[in-house]
This record gives sequence, structure tokens and C-alpha cells, in this order.
Amino acid sequence: MTKSYAFYDVAGEDDAWRVQCEWFNETVDLEQETNVQYGIITITNLQDYWQHTIDRDVLLQSFPVSNALIKEQRSNVLAAAFLNVGSLNGSKLEWKISSQGHDELQMRLRTFDGDIPLTAGSFILKKAPQDTYQHLHESWFTNTATASCASTEVNKALQQRITDVTKTNRELKETIESLIIKENKNKFLMIDKFVRLLNHKKQKNLSLEHHIKKQDETNKKLKETIKKLNEENQELKRKRDDAEQDIQIHTVSQRITKQRRILKEETRSLPLPAVVREDEDGSSDFYGSDDDIDCPQTVR
Repeated sequence: MTKSYAFYDVAGEDDAWRVQCEWFNETVDLEQETNVQYGIITITNLQDYWQHTIDRDVLLQSFPVSNALIKEQRSNVLAAAFLNVGSLNGSKLEWKISSQGHDELQMRLRTFDGDIPLTAGSFILKKAPQDTYQHLHESWFTNTATASCASTEVNKALQQRITDVTKTNRELKETIESLIIKENKNKFLMIDKFVRLLNHKKQKNLSLEHHIKKQDETNKKLKETIKKLNEENQELKRKRDDAEQDIQIHTVSQRITKQRRILKEETRSLPLPAVVREDEDGSSDFYGSDDDIDCPQTVR
């Protein structure tokens, strides 16, 4: 049978009591009907010994259900109290020992509701026979050594566990830092790409704006050139119209001149009329001109 040992001091009215709990590692279940032994309590003041066996019947009789010890938590609270657990479920656990005459001690359990102590129950320990002191003394030392060895092994295991956990924690920390660095690097790369893309787009927009501005200037110059050309075209058209008009006038003038010349030539080509002498016809009032046109004779 594997056992657990708990050693603790309990303050009394006049003396300091040393308590040894030899626990049989049985699960405390007060609902079962068989009487199970859970452990042995031994108390000494370094002179005398008191001892009592803890079983199901003792726990049921000594620690009834009450406000200080509810039924659902009674088994767990009692097991924790005997193994010197300071608190359970946020409630402080405390033992008190008082003398009940020369041969008896009362061991009383108190729970706390906040700062208010509540008595959960108590039991009486009988003083051990004088002839068992040597055995109890040797047993105490043996149990202490056993508990010390077990505690040392537990501490070594815990220390190894702490070392392993520390190593694992360090490795996990390095891994996390590496992941964070990698993630940050990826974020920085993404941000850098994004910034470059934005800069490229910005540069492209600036280039486009410059091109548009230049195009606007070109369009403006082109409009001015077109306007100037239109004005020149209008001027040329006006001049052309004037020239055409001059040409037409000149042409008409030439035609008139030509017609005059033709008419003159035709007139010259006509036969001259017969000359009438004055003595033949004294009634003639016309005379012949040089251009063969009859002109009236001027009366002087």
C-alpha cells in the first residue's frame, strides 16, 4: 500500500503540537456504506503521544453536514484538511488542538466564511500507552525519512520538469520570436511593395498630369495657330475676293475696251457716204467727221 505523509504544527492553548498524518491514499467517499480506513493521526508535544485512526465512521460522526461543511464538498474538504492543505475552493482550513483532561486531546477543524471562523467538527484522540512511545518515536523518524525521500524525488522530478518546461518555453519563445520576425519581415516587404506601387502610381499620375498639361499647352497653341490660320485664311479670302473683284473689273474693262475697239474697227470698215455739195443741196445740216460719224453742222 502506498502512503502519503503530512507533518505540520498546530498551535494550542499552552503547547505547540506536532501532527503526523499517515494517509493511505484512499479516496474519501462518505456516501459508500463500507467502513474504510483513510489514515492515522499521531500528535506529540515531544513528551507524550496521542493517536487516532481516521475512518468513514469517525468522519461521519465527527464532521456532520452544516453551514461550515456542505454535503457536496465534505469529502474533499476533510481529505484536504488532514493532508494540511491550507485552503480549498477559496475557503481557509485551520486545525485547533485543545487538551481534554490528562489523557485526551480534541482536534477541531475550522472553515472560514470570509473572515468568520466556523467549526466544521472535531474528534477525540486517546493518549498512547507509555510502552509504545519508542515505537511511535522510531516510526515518526522512519516516516519522516520516507516522506523526505519522497519529497526529494518529487522535488527532483519537479526540478527536471521545471528545467524541461523552461527549455521548452525558451524554444517556444525563440520560435515565436522567429515567427514574429518573419511575419514582420513579410509585412515590411508587403508594405514596401505597396509603397513602391503607390510611388509608381504617383509617378505615373504625375507623368500623366505633366503630359496632360503639356497636351493642354499644345492644344492651346494649336487652337491659337488654328485661330491665326483662320484669320489669315479670312484675310486671304478677303484679299482673294478683292483680287477677283479687281480681276472682274479689269476683265470687264478689258471687254469694254475690246468692244470699243471692235466697234471702232467696224465703224471704220463701213463705206463712207456720198459727199453732197452745198451747191447741190443747200439744205444739208450735217457734215462728215473724221471718224465717219455724221455730225450736225454748227450754225454760226
